[in-house]
Amino acid sequence: MATAAFAVAALAVMLLGVTQTMAASASARSSAVLRAAEILPRGRDRDTMLARAHEVIVDAVKLAPSNGEIRGRDARALYLQATTATVEDISQPLLTAAEAAAVQAAKDSPDDAGAAATLAMIALARAGAPTPAGAQWVVRSYGGRARDLETVLWRAQAAGAMWALLDARVKLAAANETCQLLYAPQTRARAEPVAIRMGDEFGECAAIRPAF
Repeated sequence: MATAAFAVAALAVMLLGVTQTMAASASARSSAVLRAAEILPRGRDRDTMLARAHEVIVDAVKLAPSNGEIRGRDARALYLQATTATVEDISQPLLTAAEAAAVQAAKDSPDDAGAAATLAMIALARAGAPTPAGAQWVVRSYGGRARDLETVLWRAQAAGAMWALLDARVKLAAANETCQLLYAPQTRARAEPVAIRMGDEFGECAAIRPAF
């Protein structure tokens, strides 16, 4: 009896290890596919790659349903499909799906800044203007950990858009981060418009800003 119980336990541990390995592999793949889509210029190829990224991420979510980081990628992919597709109009159904995925991601991983940054951008896209609710998501994003550069850029962009609604603490964090983004060649072009929206409160980094 003891031998049988041990065998069952050993099998369960082995299966858990296999599942975790598969989930980790799927997570890495979903990140790579989404990144490949994000760097493409707007057009049909990007639309196709974003749809593929969504499919890959959905498969990864099935393997790790409580992993907020993976679900947060799905929210990001859906948001990009909703707002940057070849068709100019924003897709409200896709935006709603992105919001649902991001809300769940924020619940699963409350310390992950990515979901909060995505929700701030969704609020902005839905209202077409800064909102108190969107500003609260910006605040939450700066209280969390950014796991990738894209999250850093998204929360800086959201902060720039919601600037008038943010308190001094969050403005300082956003300004410092945007200042760092201006130094990097790969992020400078996207950081410059954010710095402009931050205006005179941008602080010491204004001294190193290029002439826009």
